[in-house]
Amino acid sequence: MPGAISGLKVLRWAVLKNLDNGNLTASQITALHELVAVQGATGDAWVIKEKLRWIQKAPTPRAARWRITNYLKVMQATVSEKPLLKPMGKALTTLERHAEQVVRRWISGLTNARLEGM
Repeated sequence: MPGAISGLKVLRWAVLKNLDNGNLTASQITALHELVAVQGATGDAWVIKEKLRWIQKAPTPRAARWRITNYLKVMQATVSEKPLLKPMGKALTTLERHAEQVVRRWISGLTNARLEGM
């Protein structure tokens, strides 16, 4: 049983880290692959979160708008299939409702980082 507990610790830290930073250990990458392979709600929620980072990396407002549209289409289908992901569905609805305000971030270059820092 100690191996299962250490495996959960590895997975916990892997889920909290940014996938693109390159700071995941080999065991954390393996744990994430296993999480996604199970096709459970937790793995799907992690994929939804990581795909949201894809939107943030859009180089232009037009690319951001396109990514948001495609992200919402694919992720809403994923969320509708699993009752445990219902709260994520609400978040997707909020993103859909405020998509134009999100795209303005690329136009203005401003974020709410200062407000969150306070």
